[in-house]
Amino acid sequence: MKIDKVEAIKVDVPLDKSFGGGTYNVDRRTAIITKIYTSDGIISEVFAGDDRHKSDIIVKCINEILGPDIIGTDPNELESIWNLLFMRHVKNAATDNRPILKNTLIRAIACIDFAIWDIIGKSKKKSVVDLLGKKKEKLKVSTIGGYYIDGKDENGIKDEMKMYQDLGFKACKFKIGKLEPEADFKRVQAAKKAVSSDFDLMVDVNCGYSVEEAFQFCEMAKDINIRWLEEPCHWWDDIYFMSKLKKKTKIKIAAGQSEISHYGVRRMIEKKAIDVCNLDSFHAGGITEWKRAAKICNEHDIEMAHHEEASISRHLLGSEVKGTYVEIFADPNRDPFHEKIWINKPIISDGYINVPNEIGLGVKLDWDLIKKYS
Repeated sequence: MKIDKVEAIKVDVPLDKSFGGGTYNVDRRTAIITKIYTSDGIISEVFAGDDRHKSDIIVKCINEILGPDIIGTDPNELESIWNLLFMRHVKNAATDNRPILKNTLIRAIACIDFAIWDIIGKSKKKSVVDLLGKKKEKLKVSTIGGYYIDGKDENGIKDEMKMYQDLGFKACKFKIGKLEPEADFKRVQAAKKAVSSDFDLMVDVNCGYSVEEAFQFCEMAKDINIRWLEEPCHWWDDIYFMSKLKKKTKIKIAAGQSEISHYGVRRMIEKKAIDVCNLDSFHAGGITEWKRAAKICNEHDIEMAHHEEASISRHLLGSEVKGTYVEIFADPNRDPFHEKIWINKPIISDGYINVPNEIGLGVKLDWDLIKKYS
């Protein structure tokens, strides 16, 4: 079996309203579909990459730079393919001190990596989670909420959280970091009061606080049972800041979404900066690199999480004893790709989804809608 053709397609779906976190606003859902065609007639069907800013460049990298490099290679030689693309392109970008290109190339490699895993699964008639070594039969689902939306007060937050619980969710990642810690704490208090004690609440700062502000929030929140505090400190020295914060609080610290390799995860662990690794496989080179990071985390008793992309994360987290939550937006307006284009998306039952059993990544897409939005 050889790779005959590589094709990446950008899909851009505008949102009905803007969603604001601690340091950003979202007004559209972007995805990259990567199709790899093989000599055996197997075709990948995968999507990833909610990158609103660089998706055009990532698609160009796949179609014009990385894709041609792997024509004629055997997809079963995935490790060699990954290393080839990394050494030939990412290493050179890093050597030339071009961090934006480096990050973009890593995301392009991730898209190819997802597609090859899908092909390997289809060729062996196994799901990717089985190829990785399935450890779980089902996974708890977390929605993402608490966005800063004009006009939403504490009563609005309570209504939002009650809606999530009524829909069957049992966890939520709640956005803070845009306001002062005291004002943000009041928002989190309102969220906690609205749900039952068995509903898990993670709090995501999106790098919005200084270490002093993060500690202020931790002191206020220390008795209300926060599952973890994610990316609590400013990005420019976050590992140092989080290592300082972790010494002063018992609330678990989560991070990793901003890392682009298992080397960055190793640095966080060496500096004792995290309790939970929330590595995004799209940001960090795909399934192959995510599992390298997970191996390091397992050796240090670090829990594994994954930022969004349930089509990928359900396989990865299902292969980890310490895998945590699959993130799925409860609000259909936030992720129309998930709601409309992914036609066989997993069914949420009593707050859980089953680990996949379809071959490959098990994704089926609505190509009429893809043509509309691509």
